[in-house]
Amino acid sequence: VIVQADLVKESGDLTKRKLMPALFNLFLDKRLPEQFCIIGMDRKSATLRDFMNDAREGVDTFSRQGKSSDQDWAQFSKHLMHDTADF
Repeated sequence: VIVQADLVKESGDLTKRKLMPALFNLFLDKRLPEQFCIIGMDRKSATLRDFMNDAREGVDTFSRQGKSSDQDWAQFSKHLMHDTADF
């Protein structure tokens, strides 16, 4: 089973405060399948690195498990993608 989650308005407050920390916690708790993809989409032009930096900042600030370790983040961030969309 491959799971894909599309996050519209990746730079939004909901994504930063709730969605990314929740997905990261599910990942740490091994409650996501091995093959999954999280695609952040936004109207503004941003890079994958920008998306990853914003996502990690949200995780480190709002995750119930505290700051992410470099090792955990490296494993989780392999599943992140970014795209720009006009919606």
